[in-house]
Amino acid sequence: MKSNFITLFLTLYLVGFSQNKSVEVNYSKENDGFVFIATNNDNVQQEVTLTLKTTNLRGYKKPITKLIPANSSIEMIKLYFIRGKKGKFNSQYTYKISMTEEEQLAKQTKLQKKRFNENNNLNEGIVVFSKDGCPRCHFTTSYLLDNDIDFRFINTSEGEQQNKMMWSILKKEKRHLKYVNFPVILVDGKVSYNIKDLKKMVENLNRNIR
Repeated sequence: MKSNFITLFLTLYLVGFSQNKSVEVNYSKENDGFVFIATNNDNVQQEVTLTLKTTNLRGYKKPITKLIPANSSIEMIKLYFIRGKKGKFNSQYTYKISMTEEEQLAKQTKLQKKRFNENNNLNEGIVVFSKDGCPRCHFTTSYLLDNDIDFRFINTSEGEQQNKMMWSILKKEKRHLKYVNFPVILVDGKVSYNIKDLKKMVENLNRNIR
C-alpha cells in the first residue's frame, strides 16, 4: 500500500481572552485520517466554532459549532485521507462563553455576595470593575471566586452611577483617557487598566494585598 504524504498547516485563531487558554483545539493522527478535539479548560460551558480549509481530505463541508461542557473534551470533526494524494488543511477556531442556566445562577449567586456597597472602601482590598459580555471580566471574577480570593465587584453595565464611579477614578490617573479595556482593577486604591498580561496580574493579586 502506498503511504500518503500529508502536509499539515495549523493556524489557531482565538477570539475572546486567549491568555488563560479557556479552550484549545488540537488534532491527532489516526490510520485513516485526523481527529480534531476541542477541550474546555474553563468551569463554564463554551461555544466553539471550528473553520477549516482542506485539500484532498474528506469530511468537511462547513464550519462546525459545538457546545463544550465545563472541563471536558469533545470531538469536533474527523478528516479522512484520500489514498495516493497529498492532503493539507488550514484551521482556525473561535469560542465564546455559553453558560448553562445552572452555571449562570451559580456564578450570579456567588457574585451577589461580592457586590460593592456603601460599607466598602475603594482604597482597601481588591475591587473589580467589569461589564456584561466581557470574557476578560469573566476570567478575572471566576479566577478570584475559584481561588477564594476576597474582592468586591462593580458591574458598570448596571447603571450610570457605577460607570461614573469607575471613570472618576480613571480620570484622576489619566485626565484625557477616553477608552479602557476591561476589567479595571483596584488593589488597595491603586488602579490598573488596559492590562496586557491579565492572567499574570490576576494570579498575583492575592500576593499584592496587605
